Amino acid sequence: MVKLTMIARVTDGLPLAEGLDDGRDLTDAEMYKQQVKALFKNLSKGHNEASRMSVETGPYVFQYPCPGRVCYLTMCDRSYPKKLAFQYLEDLKNEFERVNGAQIETAARPYAFIKFDTFIQKTKKLYQDTRTQRNISKLNDELYEVHQIMTRNVQEVLGVGEKLDQVSQMSSRLTSESRIYADKARDLNRQIIIVSNSEVWKLLPVGFNSEVGSGCHRVRSRVPPLLGESKAVLVVHTQRPNTGQNIIYVSRIMAEEPVNVNGFRELARQTLPKMYYDFFTGGAEDQYTLKENEEAFHRITIQPKILVDMSSIDLSTMVLGYSISMPVMIAPTSRHKLANPSGEIATARAASTCNTIMVLSISSTCTLEEVAACCNAVRFFQLCVYKRRDITAKLVQRAENNGYKAIVLTGDSPRHGRREADIKNKIIIQELKNVEGLLSTKIVTDKGSNLDALANQTRDPSFTWEDIGWLKSITKLPILIKGVLTHEDALKALEVGAAGIIVSNHGGRQLDYCPPTISVLEEVVHAVGGKVPVFLDGGVRRGTDIFKAMALGAQAVLVGRPVLYGLAAKGENGVRRVLEMLKEELELTMALSGCSNVKEITRSHVRTKHDWQLLSLL
Repeated sequence: MVKLTMIARVTDGLPLAEGLDDGRDLTDAEMYKQQVKALFKNLSKGHNEASRMSVETGPYVFQYPCPGRVCYLTMCDRSYPKKLAFQYLEDLKNEFERVNGAQIETAARPYAFIKFDTFIQKTKKLYQDTRTQRNISKLNDELYEVHQIMTRNVQEVLGVGEKLDQVSQMSSRLTSESRIYADKARDLNRQIIIVSNSEVWKLLPVGFNSEVGSGCHRVRSRVPPLLGESKAVLVVHTQRPNTGQNIIYVSRIMAEEPVNVNGFRELARQTLPKMYYDFFTGGAEDQYTLKENEEAFHRITIQPKILVDMSSIDLSTMVLGYSISMPVMIAPTSRHKLANPSGEIATARAASTCNTIMVLSISSTCTLEEVAACCNAVRFFQLCVYKRRDITAKLVQRAENNGYKAIVLTGDSPRHGRREADIKNKIIIQELKNVEGLLSTKIVTDKGSNLDALANQTRDPSFTWEDIGWLKSITKLPILIKGVLTHEDALKALEVGAAGIIVSNHGGRQLDYCPPTISVLEEVVHAVGGKVPVFLDGGVRRGTDIFKAMALGAQAVLVGRPVLYGLAAKGENGVRRVLEMLKEELELTMALSGCSNVKEITRSHVRTKHDWQLLSLL
């Protein structure tokens, strides 16, 4: 029986169509669909080893010919005849090319040809009729010779044991007497098994016996030196006939839980489609500022104080009168549903669990009302001013009515920065929920997502310091100004009555070659003179980075990309774990530096490049 049918473009793995009612009676349907998407991703990287493939996955087999620009894939019972499966896919191919052939290369959004489901269902019904099956089985067997269909296990196709496969292929070319080595290489690959169910487990050393989880069988897990002990796999339940093995690999991922933000970044890279990963991680033009945001922290050293009582350490911080558990807040970042289906709701819940503040982006994929209703986190709302002031006013009023505690005005984006990775990828994104129905500019077109047009045609580039008076007149909420990088702008922010300043360069996504934020933080702090709190975002990846920012005068920091990495890797729990990691690292840094609370972190605890230059003159 045909269980799933999916069609994707080979060049980038973009799904084009699928059977809409597929998987309704299938256990773990979503899991199998994720495997299919992983296969498509592999194909987009040029990993198609034959023109026709059969890939075993539990009690089912993925069958897919890959003749050119489009891959047609079906998942069937193991007992379903291969030649029927491939004839079914051939029929789909002929009709799909006839109807949609001219639009395949220009399709810019997932499932652009979803109406093709009608033909899929009609054809699938035909191939599941027993009389039709008997008639089609009389087709010329030579059309689908066994040697034309490469049968492999799904873990091999997705990358586990690729080097062993190379050994197998090389040895298969030798004499018949030496082909035993090919068999042994493949057997060794299949012996590396872990018993679990949809969990991540570390591969055990060679010969190590272990009981893996309650109710699981004792197995010998053997790891070839080629893979090493540092690798692991995501495993799903299945059963291999005649062997009793009930686990296969789906994909190779990191062995242990990530131990720092960079570990979550790597998980996010493995999880996300390339265009979405590039969207989250990319910067403007040459990405100088993007890189310097992190590198500049590395040029600051910490000067610890020793023999200080560190029996108790308090990280709690006050921000605009709200007590939070640590001097770390969540920066406004857009389109969280590209990272996880729960989007900003998952992020807000993690913020609530960790008792910190989330700044919701105006470009969120959940409405500000949905985020407000999901938990009791303290929330600020990030605002970009639109040409239509009535839209801006409505957004501010909605934020105030839904319990947001401050407005964060983004001042560095009169136009959209040139993010070249997004241009190359023709990034596909969702409509913006907070302005849904309010803007005439469509964010998605047949050529991709019209990000530049959305920003440049709708936002008000004429908004100046003098207009902040209007913004203050329509709300009682305090206004923080985000994007300050100079002494002069810090003074102007004080003049217009800002309640706080965020030193930010938009994560290196707007003006390239502007300074990294940590390098100008002290300049802004001196200009403000303690009259309003100063915060910093950009480049914070470690607890030591937070410590350095606070020593240079920041009251707290905001983190954006680290939160997105956690969200992409593990959803709400990933965001929570990223925040916990940063808190744990900061607490350790404070303990080793002689600071029992955040107020004890002072300028004397760090030395910048400028400090060292002055010392060299003494």
